[in-house]
Formats: sequence, structure tokens, C-alpha cells
Amino acid sequence: MSETGITDSYTRYRDPVLLYVSMSVLFSFIAAMLVFPNFRYANMYTNAQQSSSRVKKFAMHVGFLLPLLTLASFTSPIKKQLVYGPRKLLTEPQLEILRVFLPILSLVFRVALKAPHLQAHLNLSAAKLKALQRETGYIRNIALQATIFRYYSYFCAVILQYFAPVLLSFFFALLLKTTGDLSWLGLSPSTDLPPPAVGSLRSIFDATVCRSIWSFSLVFVTFTNVVLSFMGVMYNSYFLPL
Repeated sequence: MSETGITDSYTRYRDPVLLYVSMSVLFSFIAAMLVFPNFRYANMYTNAQQSSSRVKKFAMHVGFLLPLLTLASFTSPIKKQLVYGPRKLLTEPQLEILRVFLPILSLVFRVALKAPHLQAHLNLSAAKLKALQRETGYIRNIALQATIFRYYSYFCAVILQYFAPVLLSFFFALLLKTTGDLSWLGLSPSTDLPPPAVGSLRSIFDATVCRSIWSFSLVFVTFTNVVLSFMGVMYNSYFLPL
């Protein structure tokens, strides 16, 4: 620690309760922030199935289930089967970098399939207009225009809600790769590394601690996205058909 300029006042034992409370508050805030974006994505995902080809539907299903595959890669049965199984398909460094590649692949699918999902949101205005036309009574043109304009004026927020959950997982995956000394090729980490710069996160925590922190963050965010997305799909399919 003396090589990095960290004094003994920072290395003596401290009660971790404050750290646990801070992380609990932080992740609770993140989970609350992800509720509406994931419900919005589930709504677009459900409605986009109605006007898409079979190829696009298959691609949307793959993109929707990729976060679930990311969660599965962190489970012990999958690790035992891939790393320590009879075939030994992957080494442990390769499995760790696979956990980084999966959120990146999820972002690629989310970007590639943005058109049908965002178009599904814009189609809500036409569906709302048809629903109003089926109602009895007189409807003013200004009210109809305001109803349609509401969906288009909210379009920028919808784009942010569409990309925010997967971008958060993407950033945590990059932090896991950078601070955890992971190789893009799945090679074992090198032991001859230069000392970290003073003030960086690596000057306080080693690679093992950083991998634990960002792996937990990635698992938590991915688990939250998966649960909320499935809840949103069930809500839109059974309780709010459109």
C-alpha cells in the first residue's frame, strides 16, 4: 500500500455496516428507477409481435431472453458443467469474459431491433384512436389531436426507457472487464502488472474485490431487468390487452 501512496489511516479496519447500508440504498434506488423502463419495454415487446415477420419475432425473443442467459452464466450448476464438467467446454477466464460478452450482445440486439419496438409505441396512438371511435358520443377534434400528440411528444422519453436498462448492464459489464483484469480472449490474467495509479479504484481494491463488486452489480441489475420485464409482459398480455 505504501507504493500507491495510501496511508495506514485508510487501511485499518472499519465497520462495514455503513458500506452495506450504502449499497442497499443505492441498489434500491436503481431497482426503483428500472421499474417503469422495463414495463415500457415489455409493452413495446408485446405489441411489436403483432406486426413483425417470423425472423424479427425470433430475433426479438432472443434479445428478450439474453439477460436470462446472462443470469444463468453466474449460477453454480452452469459453471460446474462448463468449467469442471466431463467435457470442460470453457476455462474459468473464458467463462468470466463470456459473462461480459452477453450484456454486450444484449445491447447489440436492443440497438438492432429498435425500429419495430419504437414503432410499436407510435402505433399506440392509432390503437387509441380506434378505441375512441368505437365509443359513443361526440369527441372534439382538439381532444383527438391532443391524444395523438401525447404519444409523439413522449417519444424521446420512450427511447431513453428502451435503452436505459440494457445500457446499465453494459456499463457494469465493462467495469467488470476493466477493473477485474479480464482478457477479451479469455486468457489467464497476467501477474506482471504495473502498480495502479493513485486515486483509482484499483489502488484501494484488488482485482478479486473489483470482480466481486461489479459481478454482484451486474447480476442485480440483470435480475431486476429480467423480473420486471417478465412481469410487464404478463401484465400487458393478461391484464392490459391492446
